[in-house]
Amino acid sequence: MYEPPQDETAVNTDMPPHHNEEKYIIYKSCLWELLEVCIVCGQPCFVEVAHRMGTFLAVHVTCPACESTKKWCSQPFVHNTPAGNLALSAAILFSGSSYTKVSHYWKLCTNKSTHFKRAHPFYYKLFTSAKVLTQ
Repeated sequence: MYEPPQDETAVNTDMPPHHNEEKYIIYKSCLWELLEVCIVCGQPCFVEVAHRMGTFLAVHVTCPACESTKKWCSQPFVHNTPAGNLALSAAILFSGSSYTKVSHYWKLCTNKSTHFKRAHPFYYKLFTSAKVLTQ
């Protein structure tokens, strides 16, 4: 299982809350175009998917020319959980929709599954628990 570094899980009080931050749908080819060139030496890099979890993507970038490495994550974490996964589950729950409908929509848009099916029930229980609703 993917374990985010400790600095990713800490709450940064200098940043606006993640739910207020703008979100985008990006195409893999556009992301790879950005990451395939080394920011240190300008040479071509190897880009590989390190981890996928629901809406979260972690990528490792390695430059064979200057041996620099970089890790890129698609979203911040909220207490070891990708913020996008929480946001999507909350949106499904609070809109009155269902995972089945959203999953069908996503597959029609992207021609792929979100890898979110196993995580959604966990977040659903989290949001509907009395502890979360009373805080």
